[in-house]
Amino acid sequence: MNVKLDIPESFYQGEERCGYYVSPEMKKVWAVELDLIAEFARVCEKYNIKWFADAGTLLGAVRHKGFIPWDDDVDLIMMREDYDRFFEVAKKEFKYPYVFDEFYNEANLLVFHPKIYNTETTLIDNSTKNALIHGGRDLDYRQNIFIDIFILDNIPDSEIRLKMMFMKAYVLLRLSGFFHLTELERYVPANHKAWKRPLQYIFFHLLKMLRRLGVKLPSHKKYFHRLLDLLTSYNSENTRRIANLAFIDNDYLGGDRVIQKRSDYNDIIYLPFEMLTIPVPSGFEGILNQLYGEDWREFKITHNHGTFFDPERPYTYYLEDGHHFEFK
Repeated sequence: MNVKLDIPESFYQGEERCGYYVSPEMKKVWAVELDLIAEFARVCEKYNIKWFADAGTLLGAVRHKGFIPWDDDVDLIMMREDYDRFFEVAKKEFKYPYVFDEFYNEANLLVFHPKIYNTETTLIDNSTKNALIHGGRDLDYRQNIFIDIFILDNIPDSEIRLKMMFMKAYVLLRLSGFFHLTELERYVPANHKAWKRPLQYIFFHLLKMLRRLGVKLPSHKKYFHRLLDLLTSYNSENTRRIANLAFIDNDYLGGDRVIQKRSDYNDIIYLPFEMLTIPVPSGFEGILNQLYGEDWREFKITHNHGTFFDPERPYTYYLEDGHHFEFK
């Protein structure tokens, strides 16, 4: 595997954790992700940029001192002002085999939150697999193991203004996505209720037909930048609340799960995470209560399995003749 982090051979042994067996294969995936965390941490330390573990990675650090045994990804987060500084240096700092992608990757596909990839690996998730099965996607864009970088923005303290913001954001996100896919002439089945898919399919092909007839349609970038302007519109105000707005969707139009108290992120404490030490917000208990409910200390196997991993080969290997894989 192409990783820089010094990982002891004993780490790769399969073991049972919290009644769940972690295979040697998954340990290799974890090793790639730990290496990505270490490289991300190196860049942030070099430029004095503050970041935190988030979501399942935060829960893993607090509850397991490492990965949740049945988890297979990494979530990190930072304030918008810290992210803006990170963005300025990321492109030059991440060298082979690492790549930083923000919003548009090499196939000009929208990536709503930034990611850092190891380009010598493969990761094909369930949504991509479903789209492949239904003929909506192929593998002509990045399919490497990655870590997610989320961004915290200010949100209005008024509930009415917040609901309006969420609804506008949802509409702008959907419009940007559909106009983008018609530009690429690619239809990707949505991961929503089945009754919605025919409506989305019809809308997509209507836009595609109009574009082929020469009708000048708005660029997806217009809506996407309007969305970014909306999500950052309260950052000049000293609001009490902040939120990770990367997943504006029906689940969040009326839900409080993504909303956090600014005060919970005022200070940093450091916790062990496998062989690393990572920063977590000092108010992690309140954050985890909001994300997972007050019973987050209990073990619940909830992660959706089925992702295809190969930590030792790039996804381009599977585009070559004779190299195939089966989804399990």
